[in-house]
Amino acid sequence: MEWFDSGLRDPVEIAAHTEARPSYVAQVLAQAGLLEGYFDLYTTTAKDQNAYSPYFRGVLSFKDLEAARASVAKIDALYRHFEAIGDRAGQHQAMVIALTGQNRARWIGKQREAAIFHAWLCTH
Repeated sequence: MEWFDSGLRDPVEIAAHTEARPSYVAQVLAQAGLLEGYFDLYTTTAKDQNAYSPYFRGVLSFKDLEAARASVAKIDALYRHFEAIGDRAGQHQAMVIALTGQNRARWIGKQREAAIFHAWLCTH
C-alpha cells in the first residue's frame, strides 16, 4: 500500500519492490478499492476472458486429489465436446484452463494435485 500511495501504480512494479507476486499485489489493491480492471490468470476466473469462459466457470478445483480429478474430468468433457463440434479454439481453452489449474496447484504447494492436471495435458 505504501508503494501505491507513493505514486507507483503498476502491480508488476510494486511486486518487484516487495518480492510479492503481481497477482497478490493486484488482489490487495483491488480489495482496498484502489485498482480496477487488472486481470491475470491468478487473480480470478470470475471475469470472462473470452466467449468460452462461461463454460469453464467453477470448473477448477484442487483442494485435494479428488477435487483435482473431478476438475480434470469436467475439463476433459468440455474438451471432447469442443472436439466433437470441430471447435479447436474451445479445445485450446480447455488446455489453458488445465494449465492454469496445474500452475495454481503447484504454486500453493499441491504437487500431487498439480500432477493430475499435468498428466491430462500430456495426453492432449
